[in-house]
Amino acid sequence: MMQASGTCLPIEAVGGGTSDELDERAEVDVTRPSIYPQSHRPQPRGVPLSLVDERDLLNELKTSRLEGFYNLSFLLLGFALFYMTVRSIIEKGFLVDFGSILLRCPAFLSDVLFVLRFSAALWAYSLVFYVLVWATMARRRYGHSGWVRRLRIVVAVSFYIVAQGTLYVVSTRVLWRRPTTPALGGFLTLWVITISLKGHSYFLTNWHLAEEAERTWRERARRKKDSSPNGHVELPSGEGLRSAAPVDPSDTVTAPRGSESPSEASGARLSDSDRSLKRELSESSDLSSTMSVGFSRAARQNRLRGFPANVNWSNFVYFMAAPTLVYETEYPRTERVRYRYVASMFGIALLCIVAQVAIMQQFMLPVLQGQSAGYSLAYHAAKLAIPSIIFWLLGFLWFFHCALSAWAEMLRFADRQFYQDWWNATTLESFWNKWNMLVHEWALRHVFIELQYRSKRVSKAAAGFATFLVSAVLHEYLFAVAFKTISVGIFLGMMIQVPGIWLTRHSCFRGRRRGNLLMWLMLFLGHPLGELLYFRAYFRKHNSFFCHD
Repeated sequence: MMQASGTCLPIEAVGGGTSDELDERAEVDVTRPSIYPQSHRPQPRGVPLSLVDERDLLNELKTSRLEGFYNLSFLLLGFALFYMTVRSIIEKGFLVDFGSILLRCPAFLSDVLFVLRFSAALWAYSLVFYVLVWATMARRRYGHSGWVRRLRIVVAVSFYIVAQGTLYVVSTRVLWRRPTTPALGGFLTLWVITISLKGHSYFLTNWHLAEEAERTWRERARRKKDSSPNGHVELPSGEGLRSAAPVDPSDTVTAPRGSESPSEASGARLSDSDRSLKRELSESSDLSSTMSVGFSRAARQNRLRGFPANVNWSNFVYFMAAPTLVYETEYPRTERVRYRYVASMFGIALLCIVAQVAIMQQFMLPVLQGQSAGYSLAYHAAKLAIPSIIFWLLGFLWFFHCALSAWAEMLRFADRQFYQDWWNATTLESFWNKWNMLVHEWALRHVFIELQYRSKRVSKAAAGFATFLVSAVLHEYLFAVAFKTISVGIFLGMMIQVPGIWLTRHSCFRGRRRGNLLMWLMLFLGHPLGELLYFRAYFRKHNSFFCHD
């Protein structure tokens, strides 16, 4: 799977060019710095960026002994789709009409202008997170009394909560009141969620960096005091600490390589000042307890670097534009932009969108609008199953594989692990961990890991449940605003995944073909049922899916 761009390989969209260019181009290290503790830090991608275009997904699916069945499966699939298309056209006529979307929709131009205004407003509002971090963390001075530090934390967190709440309340009110199609409303709601998740990662990551900076200041102050002949020394200011980023390795405590637990440290290697610092961190009530020894050691191994120099305008703007939800102080970059590759990716994305619209108009909307009245829900779900799964696969292809890769190429963003080989998943847990790596990495750091490090009482099971709960709420919010209907269908569908994960962990599913078949079966059944629930509610009030009244 594509670890770097959205193909089935570790790093797709970055390689390319002629063989001579590949030989001349140096391999790019795509392992980025991270605030993950030792046991959760990302592993090196392991595949040079220049090898992506040398692999062929279809060749990987074939085997020498079963190549005939491989060819037969594609022949049967192609014939079935051809027959389904011809039969639909004979029975219902040719229903595909792009002119009704672009030319005969009176609200098309106003919708375009609304998208531009709404997007500009979101971009402008995202600056609130930058100003908040810059004012309360990057410009803080150390050495203040305990109550001043605690007050600063309370003020920062309070303003952050208000900023997130305002974002959701105002955006939801605007989108709910303005007439929009589900596609347009869903796109803008997804944009709101993206700004929110990015803002959260930016705020929380810099908070951890600020905490580590204060610990470093205290450690240096203690060492200067211990080394002073009269036991008194002028303590360094916060400005002095800012100029010292990244942390000097000589002032750090190095954890053993390969250590899996943040609490494992060799006591024999710690100096007296290090022991006293550790004792102070465990006993002090002045400092926030959100950063455990695991995060502290991660910083001391120079994986947290660049603070507070990273809190600047250009760094923030690049993060908000980059195809990632997880903030880092720096990202790997490619040397140049391959505009031919960008054009090809956008071209494929456009073809996929055209195919999606055709499938929606010809096969899905007649069923979703209730034209097959009198039949059971099971019949309608079965009729929608094949076009729905094709529609979903096309959406996955153009967004994760093409659009994100092209956008990353234009930004020279090299860390393109947008998805992994979810199609081979034999458990639901493996599927959710692989099919959307952007959300997976955000949820891993800011929900699953963060909950466990903020409170020792939170188990892995509880953190995993909370992760799915957050995901379910965001999915339900997306569909509720897009279709302007209050329901719990998507929420319940997501939460059903929790017992499904425990079920597929059993040895009779994990690593077996029946586990993969169960995963595909749930996709075949889940999409039609969700579509029937939300589309039928939408068509009770509206006549057109692509053009609102």
